[in-house]
Amino acid sequence: MAGWHIGIIGGSGLADGVGLEDAQVIRVSSPFGEPSGPVTTGRLGEVRVTFLARHGAGHRLPPSAVDYRANIDVLKRCGVTDVLALSAIGSLRVEQLYFVVFVVACLSSIFSSAYPAYVPSLVGPERIIEANAKLATSGSIAEIGGPGLAGFLVQLFRAPFAVLVDAVSFVFSAVSLLLIRSPEPARPARTSGSAVRTEIVEGLRAVRDHRVLWPMAVRSIVAHVAGSFYGVLYTIYLINDLKLDPLMLGIVISAGGVGSLVGSLFASSVIKRLGLGPALIWTAIGASMLGILTPLAQGPLPLVVAMVLIPQLFGDGLQTIEGVAETSLIQGLVPDRILGRVNATLETVSHGIAYPLGALSAAALAGVIGARGGIAIGWAGMAVSIAILVLSPLPRVRRTADYQADPQADFQADSEAD
Repeated sequence: MAGWHIGIIGGSGLADGVGLEDAQVIRVSSPFGEPSGPVTTGRLGEVRVTFLARHGAGHRLPPSAVDYRANIDVLKRCGVTDVLALSAIGSLRVEQLYFVVFVVACLSSIFSSAYPAYVPSLVGPERIIEANAKLATSGSIAEIGGPGLAGFLVQLFRAPFAVLVDAVSFVFSAVSLLLIRSPEPARPARTSGSAVRTEIVEGLRAVRDHRVLWPMAVRSIVAHVAGSFYGVLYTIYLINDLKLDPLMLGIVISAGGVGSLVGSLFASSVIKRLGLGPALIWTAIGASMLGILTPLAQGPLPLVVAMVLIPQLFGDGLQTIEGVAETSLIQGLVPDRILGRVNATLETVSHGIAYPLGALSAAALAGVIGARGGIAIGWAGMAVSIAILVLSPLPRVRRTADYQADPQADFQADSEAD
């Protein structure tokens, strides 16, 4: 980047010098007219940067009053070689944000389907639970440290820089995956030229016809519809209904990360002691029993904080153990040949269908019964969903090897054919 001199024209929400070092404010004239205001020039690391607020100081200029030619000319006179101009003429629109979010969600779904299918071949079937617990630990640490780091970056450099750091973190993640040296088993050769839609149908049938996976999938649909009520309304409920200030809000939400971290550290031992199925069910029941405190929270502020903090701290820990047990169970029950397709099916019905429908329902109902009522419905839905697991064969599945040893177990004939 030597020799670069970056020009930034900041739109709404980016109205100062983006944390430049050795910043100097200067006025530059242009024959094309009056620029939006003075420029701020300085360094961002080793790169020379010149910044100009498109709407001027205090956001005083409407878009129709901005002289865009003068702004570009002023940057050129300052020696700028490249201009970051996405917001230079107000071109950053909410539609672009929708598109970016949609693409990110699609790619995230692919990753969420692929990585659980890769882990068993990476660590071996005997270490699946331990591996999933360590992955949960990694996620919990990120949940604890991520919001604080984001707040620090926003405070120091403003929100766009924090978003940039987040984008770069995905690059580091990709590089770390490429550095894995363990060879992945070769994919079995296709027996026929089946189309992609045929493999999608195979994944759907594999879930539908399995005596354990099918109730887990149905429960996941119900739980994600209900859980989306929390996702949409939780912060609104804490701020508007319970009157928590930003500090208390941050403490309560961060407690969930701490609980998840502790839960991940104990997940392996709890699952080995109780068994996969019982551990999944009992931790879900425990989290649900604590979760009722959230919609019931009221009274003096310390009591309110305690009633929403306890489900976050202890409930999230139990849910982390539940998640490790669920992932390990699926990985142990499903043959490697179709594990990716089964993961994709479960990901689609839960996050792709159930959660969006629930979020829309939550927004509609909250307008009628309020955020507290919506949170209560969400809790009730997640509690009822556990009954689907209790009435299934899952309570008897302590180890996947025991279940697969049953000559009538699902996938047995498929495994022998392979």
